[in-house]
Amino acid sequence: SEQSYERGSSPLSVIVMMMGRGQFATFYHLCSAVWKHIRYKLGREYSRIDIVCDNYGELNPLKAATRAGRGSGSEVSSLGMTTTFPKDFADDFMRNTTNKKHLYRLLVAFILEKSEECPEKTVIVTREQEVVGNNPLVVTEIGSSSHLEADTRMVLHVMSAMRHSCSRVTVRTNDTDVVVIMAAHFQHFMEAAQSSSIEIFIMCGNTQNPYYLDLSKIVRYLSPAKCRGLLFLFTVSGSDYTNSFFEVGKMTWLDAYLDHPTIYETFNRLLSDPNSVIQLFPEIEQFVLKLYRVREPSKGSSAGRVEYLLYNTLTTLRMLPPSKAALFLQVKRAVYVASFIWDKAHLSNPAVILVIEPLTDWGWCWRDGMLVPIWTSRIFNESNDPFKKLLAACKCKVGCKPKRCSCSLKNWSCWDKCFCRGHDCKLLSKVCG
Repeated sequence: SEQSYERGSSPLSVIVMMMGRGQFATFYHLCSAVWKHIRYKLGREYSRIDIVCDNYGELNPLKAATRAGRGSGSEVSSLGMTTTFPKDFADDFMRNTTNKKHLYRLLVAFILEKSEECPEKTVIVTREQEVVGNNPLVVTEIGSSSHLEADTRMVLHVMSAMRHSCSRVTVRTNDTDVVVIMAAHFQHFMEAAQSSSIEIFIMCGNTQNPYYLDLSKIVRYLSPAKCRGLLFLFTVSGSDYTNSFFEVGKMTWLDAYLDHPTIYETFNRLLSDPNSVIQLFPEIEQFVLKLYRVREPSKGSSAGRVEYLLYNTLTTLRMLPPSKAALFLQVKRAVYVASFIWDKAHLSNPAVILVIEPLTDWGWCWRDGMLVPIWTSRIFNESNDPFKKLLAACKCKVGCKPKRCSCSLKNWSCWDKCFCRGHDCKLLSKVCG
């Protein structure tokens, strides 16, 4: 059934991609279709609508590699209202960052002009760092922002709506990251409204068959603390900023998170104090090993990888749990995104932290002018790593000679996974039983 809401917020990219599936002669016709959709929503459901865009005026170093991996697309040299609409809009035109920047500028100018036709309704649009619209009071109150992603910037607009007595809000998105960010900041929404009786709905699906998630019910079911911990869970398990684990899906992570009685407290401590990552890493390491059903996660990543290799059929080594060093670097990247970006979404200018906390200290490095993840490093002492010893176990059949045994040549001790199995071997040392 159709529901009525006081205020709606939507990333412009969602509307554009939805409308971009149609056939248009020029970009003027696309802009007209976008405005028609917005005007319809204003007339039927909302008293205010906020259109939030990614800021393509500034380079986002964290997503540069991700966007490069998606392809660059063909750049349109001169984009205007009379420019012919491209046939391959979604898979070619929208893959080019310059095209997106010019298109959003065109759309924002069009929406801003058309919004004057309905002064009784509030229309707010972001334009790079600025906020523009037909309500000067709201525009001034929100102010400019250094957020580069619409995912986080939408939090500011929901808080603004709450401060202006909009007790019911709909957020339009098909991105689970937005749902997680909104749930994590629900406490800030209540503080902005100065009331606990607020209603926030996430509208998902398409225009013909939408479905709504009641954010207040989600927060009450999980608790605000667990919702905040989801920020780290969703970044460490894979996001636009971090890579995912091979064949370990989001639901596997979420089920393990909800089943664990105290891991959310560890995640929240990381969000509050990112520099505690070294101290809290052993708990996170054990949590990740449990995802892989390692029997004794307390023994650490190296022993866990040996166990997984011995007791499971592997079609690729990517199925193994990550090494300790690789996991630590992934955790550092996730902490950076979750703590310094997502957890600070309620602030107008969280990007100031980038100056204080250089990205190269958090698991990335610069290569060919692009920020890329460091996959592994010699962070920990690996001289007695049982996983490496398993892969390089010696093949000695009768006794081990120091100058012929592969373990001895690597300055390692033989162990019971070597071919000699310790028979008459003076180099035997049981490392992993």
